[in-house]
Amino acid sequence: MGVSGILLIEKSSATIGYSKHENIKRQRFTKAHELGHFMLHRGGSLFIDKDFKMYRPSLGGPSNEWQEWEANEFAVCILMPEHLVRDEVKKIQIDYDEDWVEELAKKFNVSVSAMSIRISRLEL
Repeated sequence: MGVSGILLIEKSSATIGYSKHENIKRQRFTKAHELGHFMLHRGGSLFIDKDFKMYRPSLGGPSNEWQEWEANEFAVCILMPEHLVRDEVKKIQIDYDEDWVEELAKKFNVSVSAMSIRISRLEL
């Protein structure tokens, strides 16, 4: 996989770059992820993201694993705010024969896998 996103911080400005070769849902996540780096990790000047991992980093893992996880969580909260996801789940007539997760993913314009992870983490 190539580079999904990049954040370059120079003095008082920042630039987010993303791959236009990826689908729009991935591009949205990448932009939100890089914004997370900007808001949470101001000490760095360059973040290059080749692969997003949607898991908690190991305690003994590289120090940047925590930054990646935090940037992912920031993106998740922007794209799928907890209160809105919970409200939408209450509205949906959940029928396990139908793909209600796909319906939610469409409403939030995210991938089905991203929505599945969000629903699981919220224990819905």
